[in-house]
Amino acid sequence: MAARCAYAPRAPCRRSTRRRSAPPLVSNVLAMTRLEAGAIQVHKRMAALEEVVGAGPDALEVRYATARSTTHLPADLPLVPLDGGVD
Repeated sequence: MAARCAYAPRAPCRRSTRRRSAPPLVSNVLAMTRLEAGAIQVHKRMAALEEVVGAGPDALEVRYATARSTTHLPADLPLVPLDGGVD
């Protein structure tokens, strides 16, 4: 016999098989907990700061087609360590 839903007792209850993802804050806290416990490792790589700064306006333009921004960076910016992914 099929389960009945509380909000519609005469209708069969259909449960979603789609997995729900945690909100970003919860995901970030869980990732930090795993990182601090040594359960995952960060793989740092050196990257040009221009790449990091340039990614913000690019992301805005993808999301908001009319968004425009201008950045001015010195030519001698150092390389910075970035997270290249986790295990």
